[in-house]
Amino acid sequence: MLNIFFFNLLLLLHLSMPQPCFGADTVKIAAGEWPPFISAKVKGKGFLAQIVEAAFAKEDVKVEWSFVPWKRALEDTKRGDYHASAAWVKTAERAEKFHVTDSVVETKLGFFYKDKKKDRFEKFTKLKEFKGLKIGTTIGYNYGPEFTKLIDSKTLTVEAAPSDEINFLKLKGDRIDTFTVELMVGEFLLNQLLDEGKISPAERKSLVVHPKHFVEEPLHMLFSKKGNQEHIKKLFDKFQVGLAKLKKEGLHLKIHKDFLSRAAH
Repeated sequence: MLNIFFFNLLLLLHLSMPQPCFGADTVKIAAGEWPPFISAKVKGKGFLAQIVEAAFAKEDVKVEWSFVPWKRALEDTKRGDYHASAAWVKTAERAEKFHVTDSVVETKLGFFYKDKKKDRFEKFTKLKEFKGLKIGTTIGYNYGPEFTKLIDSKTLTVEAAPSDEINFLKLKGDRIDTFTVELMVGEFLLNQLLDEGKISPAERKSLVVHPKHFVEEPLHMLFSKKGNQEHIKKLFDKFQVGLAKLKKEGLHLKIHKDFLSRAAH
């Protein structure tokens, strides 16, 4: 009888203690600031973050974000401090050092310039036609193989700056002829600079973008090849499955459209 009493007592104590929560797994993702795609400073963390979360949610995985400088996000993920990093252009080097997912979103490279130069710029149909102009670029960005090749061959002249904001201010002051940046990122930043009083309404109106997208690149999630590979591979596979479900249902496009619609208001 005494043994039964102690057994029941231990059972009661066990049931009254907090129990571990099983079910949803958690993925730790490192990212930098790149609104409206992804940012700790915008509602919902940006449409890219929402697509990533929705894909994982399809497979019952929760997302834990860490926002750090982009270079650190990549290096720390490569070292295994995070399961993954969102989101990057695929290169041969990254494919060697990371598990690279399917495309999450598409990016379009835009060329911004002064409206007074519109007639000249809109005649350009190829990247090489920007030869002889001073093109603003941002340190650390990947502009695709064709653009990089034209820079390396000295066909194009670029002047790199530490941030997109500095490039727009340089463009406003006629210190560069054009600034190339992802189309939605550029439009978002210009409206932010207007709201902050760093450019006037007239200056905002004077900065226009070329109608042609000279470079289009998909962005991918990068998963670490360090750490518990059995667990990371499981998270990788769940993301791929969840992303495929989103795309099949058209939800990734809906998330994108809904976010931009809310941002416009």
